[in-house]
Amino acid sequence: FIDFEGVRPAIPFHKGMRPYQQVPFQFSVHVLHEDGRVEHTAEWLEEEPRRNPLQGFAESLRDALTDRPDNPVGTVFIYSKYERTMMKDVVEVLRDTGQGDDALHEWIDRFIQDVDEKIIVDQHDLVKAYYFSPIMGGQTSIKVVLPAVLHHSEYLKQTYAEPYSGLSIQGMRLLEPRPDGKIDPYYHLKQIDAEIPDPSSADEDETVAGVSIADGGAAMMAWARMQFDDVDPARRRATFDALLRYCELDTLAMVLIIQHWLSLRGKL
Repeated sequence: FIDFEGVRPAIPFHKGMRPYQQVPFQFSVHVLHEDGRVEHTAEWLEEEPRRNPLQGFAESLRDALTDRPDNPVGTVFIYSKYERTMMKDVVEVLRDTGQGDDALHEWIDRFIQDVDEKIIVDQHDLVKAYYFSPIMGGQTSIKVVLPAVLHHSEYLKQTYAEPYSGLSIQGMRLLEPRPDGKIDPYYHLKQIDAEIPDPSSADEDETVAGVSIADGGAAMMAWARMQFDDVDPARRRATFDALLRYCELDTLAMVLIIQHWLSLRGKL
């Protein structure tokens, strides 16, 4: 189960890139093993200011998804076509700017083509076709599907009764309700003492502090701010940690959705 976060700047951050070209800056990987174990096996985040993240991103992702005895790889799940589109931009820029070797470029090509061969499965397509809940209100974003499966699934309530910990998330109580009674783990992502551009303001210089990174827009703005602003080291570290937790929760959410479906079919 993989998730990427990235930006599409109107003014390119790096030489050799076009306006609105995708720049991935992090990923997370969860694995659901054949024996039912769930493991957060890999995460990556570009933390060096102003460094082009494309080659490091692609090489680290290849390592995380390479099938070997200590890292078995089966079907890869994504959520929407975002990851495939991003990888097309990545390999184009790597080739145009001479970054990475032919082996890396060819691996990305295979990654993209595998989507059509169903080695990579778009979980969002499965949700749209087969999963409905009144809690979702007709929406299919992972942010609304996760609360729905946690509400309905007795298997998940039993399995995740104890706090969850992965590589960056530590001791999160996934089933702890919000003040309104709704179960929504994204609500519990920690607030950070860092300012990011206010998405609700038309003023580009308007910022908001004390926010939690709980959606892709906030992640994009937070990372971009860390790249180009003179930020206090403690705030920078807190922001990067929040980005890692957010991306980890996205891939964990994908696992929980599959576990719910498998439990309904008696496969768990």
